[in-house]
Amino acid sequence: MMEMPPYAALVSEAVLYLCVIGMGYVLFLIRQRLRGFAARVAPAGALTTAGGPPRGASLGTLTVRTLDGQMRALSDFGDPLLLMFVADACPISRKLIPVARDVARVEGLKLVFAGEEEAGRQTRFAARIGQAPSAFINDPDAGRVLGVDKLPYAFFLDADSRLVASGLVNSREHLESLVISGELDIASVQSYLATHSHRSVA
Repeated sequence: MMEMPPYAALVSEAVLYLCVIGMGYVLFLIRQRLRGFAARVAPAGALTTAGGPPRGASLGTLTVRTLDGQMRALSDFGDPLLLMFVADACPISRKLIPVARDVARVEGLKLVFAGEEEAGRQTRFAARIGQAPSAFINDPDAGRVLGVDKLPYAFFLDADSRLVASGLVNSREHLESLVISGELDIASVQSYLATHSHRSVA
């Protein structure tokens, strides 16, 4: 049997150390890639726009007209309140209505829909989706005051009828982000992620 050179053990040990160091570097790169991926697929919040009342604004006294012809203050609908502007002509609105109902049920929210279409069409729409006319706002002034320019658009008001969060919504995740904004006491999920993203990468 051939005898191993005296330096063979040192060489093999050095190679082993280099392999361990290489694996450590590869794991580090994988970790960085995963963090970057997590940032790209972070939970998406409702898209806030520049118009409309600021967060914390008291909206309880805002008076609106419902499909049954009543003039009601937003605080009359109950609280906390999820107010969602929808339209029969908007397919995303139609898709999101049952989702909004489920979110409201799970979170214990009062749910009111609103729109600006012609009263007759709005009444037929409310009947088709099973929404009581007294819980369906049909008032173009409401959308203008609240800064609604695209649909579907939702507002979450707390127990004191103060605006917690608002924004464009097209998924359950967006609707839930409005409630999460209240739980975390933040303006929006996006603002929270923007503030904390640099800490998570560090």
